[in-house]
Amino acid sequence: MKADSIRYPVVQNIRMTNNIRVFLWLGLALALWINYSQWQIDYGPKATSVAGQTSGQTNDSSGPKPPSYSYPCTEGCC
Repeated sequence: MKADSIRYPVVQNIRMTNNIRVFLWLGLALALWINYSQWQIDYGPKATSVAGQTSGQTNDSSGPKPPSYSYPCTEGCC
């Protein structure tokens, strides 16, 4: 059997729109990029504010103070 006896169809018109896989890969890449961007917004590292701190100030190591709540006594508990 000769190799030239097997004939393949000649593709004369190859266009980008004929190959839907390219668009599927681009769509997947876009979806992954949007997903990663939103993940970074939701769960990424938070920006720390350094506007209130200067090199001359000392930081209080006890951390932020919780707010003090005062509830009115409504049931005669006072």
